[in-house]
Amino acid sequence: MSQHEIEDTVADSVRLLHEHHRGDDHRDLFFALYDFQAGFDCGFTHGRVLEILVERRFTYRLPLTSHPQYAANNRAFRGAPPKEWRFVDSEVLCREPPEDRLRVGHENGVLLEGSLYCDAGTPLWHELVAAGVLRGADAEPPQPPSVGAVALHVARAAEAIGDLELIAMWINFGPDMLFPGTRRVHKGEVLGMSPFTGKPIVAEEDAELRREPTVAELAANPEAVALRELSRRVDAKNVRVHYDYRPPREHQSEAEAWFWD
Repeated sequence: MSQHEIEDTVADSVRLLHEHHRGDDHRDLFFALYDFQAGFDCGFTHGRVLEILVERRFTYRLPLTSHPQYAANNRAFRGAPPKEWRFVDSEVLCREPPEDRLRVGHENGVLLEGSLYCDAGTPLWHELVAAGVLRGADAEPPQPPSVGAVALHVARAAEAIGDLELIAMWINFGPDMLFPGTRRVHKGEVLGMSPFTGKPIVAEEDAELRREPTVAELAANPEAVALRELSRRVDAKNVRVHYDYRPPREHQSEAEAWFWD
């Protein structure tokens, strides 16, 4: 079951930034929003705000023939139902994408009404750039800010028009989701014990893992401080929302208590 609270917040944020934000490149902001959404159990929701995504150059609408796989599979491409989204990998070519692309099903493009849709920064986008289909500014890779920075942009735009519910939804996601810390682990390092087997869980490679931020880290982060102050200014913690991520006060971590209290 999709996490509709994430999907709704992202779509509402896209609409708000499009209408009321006059700052950073929307393409970068939208990339950060959909990258955030991709980390949860969410569906493909571009249809809600498709024309905005196309106008702001995050999503490209192209002829079917632009796809690198079209020539070898033109019958499959032309046979896709015109009024339904069809993922190129799983529903047009009927193949499983490579393991490193399982996270987002539309990274090799999506078809709708006889057109190909491609998001900036995806593997298909890179192929189209290399082939010269996308050029100039459209060939520049997105430079997304952190999700916490996007939340602040959204909250400031929302405050300007009095949309307190959208502010509250972002605030409720909490510091661990918006301003996560990281820690470096090395291959072979024991990360913990499996609750199912009782055996150690070992890092398979050197990597950066997420961790909850500390209060000191949050207090030193201008965006976290600004979002906390905005939340207090509009009393966001007392705004009723349809889904609340906040645990009871007695179960909050120090970072959560700092951010929400």
